[in-house]
Amino acid sequence: MIEAFPSKLEACKATLENTKTQLESAKAELDKPFPQEAELAEKSSRLSEVNIALNLDKRENEVIADMPDEGDSVGQPQRKDRGRER
Repeated sequence: MIEAFPSKLEACKATLENTKTQLESAKAELDKPFPQEAELAEKSSRLSEVNIALNLDKRENEVIADMPDEGDSVGQPQRKDRGRER
C-alpha cells in the first residue's frame, strides 16, 4: 500500500490538473454568446402560440361537453346504455 502511494499521488495530481483545465474551458464557454439565440427565441415564441391554441381548443371542448344536449332532461340522472337491445 505504502509503495503504491507515490504513483496514486501522481495520478491524483494529474486528475486535478485535468479538472482545472476543464473548469477553465467551461468558464470560457459560458462567456461565449449562444449562436442559435435568435432561432431559440423564434421557436419558443411559436411554441407559446401553439400551446395557447391547444389550450383554447381544450377549453371550448370542456365547455361544450359540460352543456346538456337538446334532448337531455336537466336535473334527471342519465340512464346508462349497457349495449343491450330491447
